[in-house]
Amino acid sequence: MKQSREMGLLGENILGTGSILISISGMAPGAFVCGEETALIHSMEGLRGEPTVKPPFPSVEGYFKKPTNVNNVETFANVSCNHKQRL
Repeated sequence: MKQSREMGLLGENILGTGSILISISGMAPGAFVCGEETALIHSMEGLRGEPTVKPPFPSVEGYFKKPTNVNNVETFANVSCNHKQRL
């Protein structure tokens, strides 16, 4: 996360585009069903971890009704590494 912020890939004004990317990581009480992204989002919001019908997809309306990308930490950690290779 620190490296991504330093490279301008996280925070405000991403790569000079004016876009904002905020990342939140944490642990929530969960269950097997929380492997489904909408169930995990509900669990993180303090609700029962149940999946919901889509649309809307989490990328449009997710965590507290904001656009949300749910993925594992390893995938996010590799974003800055892959970006470096393209530079």
